[in-house]
Amino acid sequence: MADPQDTSSLAWASTRRSSETGGSATSQSETAPNDIQKTRPLTRQELRHERKLAHQNHKHRPAHEKTVPYLLLFLAGLVLAWLGSALVCRLVCANQGVAAVLVGLVALGALGGGIYFLVKALRRNAPRRSVTN
Repeated sequence: MADPQDTSSLAWASTRRSSETGGSATSQSETAPNDIQKTRPLTRQELRHERKLAHQNHKHRPAHEKTVPYLLLFLAGLVLAWLGSALVCRLVCANQGVAAVLVGLVALGALGGGIYFLVKALRRNAPRRSVTN
């Protein structure tokens, strides 16, 4: 029995191919015999070729596409961590140890989130592949 994910990607590829040719997705009875080649499901080799092209297009995307917002989020994480550490210092000086620990954990989480966004901004990997090749 065929994998449902496999058939959905085949249907997507065939509708994509028909939309690229300028036509709309039509039923089998409305297509002429010479149009069957355009609407047939893609073979494994054609799917691999399209995946390879998508991988190459992703690698050659502009570097600034999503980098700037992620860098801004990193800076926001640093600022929040700094403000949190200042608040922790004031809470410790006021003998509010439990509140200082809780605020310290939140500040540490803001710093961790900032580092996450920095790594995400600098990383340029291809999109994840499905389990089935």
